[in-house]
Amino acid sequence: MIGAAWRRTLNDDRSYHAINLNEFSFTVPIYAYQVEGEGGLSLIWSRPNRD
Repeated sequence: MIGAAWRRTLNDDRSYHAINLNEFSFTVPIYAYQVEGEGGLSLIWSRPNRD
């Protein structure tokens, strides 16, 4: 499996997708959020350091 996404809802009823990408060749997993804003969809991601 390379990843999964979950639909989440904030307290003010806005929703987003929480995404987790992990594959055996990755040194660390990638965590991302897909949100909808005024300019359309955005993907915000972070990848922790290997330290």
